[in-house]
Amino acid sequence: MKRLEVSPELLRDPGWRAALHIITSPTFRRNDARLWSHVDFEGRSLFFDKILDEGTWSSTEALMLRAAWSLFNQDCLVNLWGVVNWLSDDQAVTLLDAIACAAFRHYVPKRGLLHEKKT
Repeated sequence: MKRLEVSPELLRDPGWRAALHIITSPTFRRNDARLWSHVDFEGRSLFFDKILDEGTWSSTEALMLRAAWSLFNQDCLVNLWGVVNWLSDDQAVTLLDAIACAAFRHYVPKRGLLHEKKT
């Protein structure tokens, strides 16, 4: 699998950190065109509306994407109670780590893309 190249500038942005932590989690494949065709690193844009419009996401995948969108910017509001009640334990941990990535500038999760970039 090709290593994902993300600029250090994006990795310092709380919204990008949180969103990337979710969309690079095991819930999503790194070669899934439904997702990655709507990610523009150079333009610093994630088009979550277009990602979700693909319409073929499972209910938990869609919840994770909405959570990532909510952490990325304020265009999507989510009910966290509703989200975590549907997620698996691993997905809930991913979401909690993503929230920490957004809230704490120096937080490094124990797994995932941000952990890989730190080591």
